Amino acid sequence: MKETNVFIGLGSNLGDKKATLISAIDKIHNHQDIEIEQVSNYYYSEPWGFDSTEYFLNCVVELRTILSPLELLTTFKAIEYELGRTRKFTNEYQNRTIDIDILYFNNQIFELNDLTIPHPRIKERLFVLKPLSEIAPHFKDPISLISMEELFKKCKDVSNIFTEETYLNRVN
Repeated sequence: MKETNVFIGLGSNLGDKKATLISAIDKIHNHQDIEIEQVSNYYYSEPWGFDSTEYFLNCVVELRTILSPLELLTTFKAIEYELGRTRKFTNEYQNRTIDIDILYFNNQIFELNDLTIPHPRIKERLFVLKPLSEIAPHFKDPISLISMEELFKKCKDVSNIFTEETYLNRVN
């Protein structure tokens, strides 16, 4: 298998969020051309970019693959569909059963209509930077050349992010 540093973000804010994320990770793991290296802890976060009463459960996965970025995107869209993701044809954020985003693909900078790598809003989102800095603190963004640990520290996002335990203690 080709050596890569591919990082993906997963999030869910509908249904059994944890079961959905675990199912998505299992489907990715079972793909013949993908090897999972590590999975971050799970984090609850406020919805970002839209109003909802449903918190998201998020994590980041590091993987290796021989697939191209577009093949990986196609694979992830199929998994999202399998897990009940429906897409509305709008640019507005919305509640969703599952969202799988390619955050980084090696040190590549890649842009097509449906895919931009690195993901364009990584630096704005604590719910991505917290788990990313956990599993890859020294990985550097290929555009800014700043490590995930430093991006996390510099992030101006003020939304709340909770470990599972903290979140569950808040709601119980």
